[in-house]
Amino acid sequence: MYRFRLLLFTKTAGIKYQKAHNITPQSGYVGALTRAVLNLGTTGVSTGTGATLIQNLQSQLNALLAQIAALKAISTATTSVSH
Repeated sequence: MYRFRLLLFTKTAGIKYQKAHNITPQSGYVGALTRAVLNLGTTGVSTGTGATLIQNLQSQLNALLAQIAALKAISTATTSVSH
């Protein structure tokens, strides 16, 4: 029973990973395409594509943080006006 649960968990995790990385088919099995995407995660991020991806993600994060700050400011202004 333990082995079955482990296999089911592993397959479910595989499917989630494949969905998150737009890999089709999303079967939960690690084939050549899934392995290739997995291997991308094992390369260094100090140069090339990895560093570019991190910079892009950081830019997106900064933009989201700015939006949150703006929404908080609006919320605070609205709350102080209504009191």
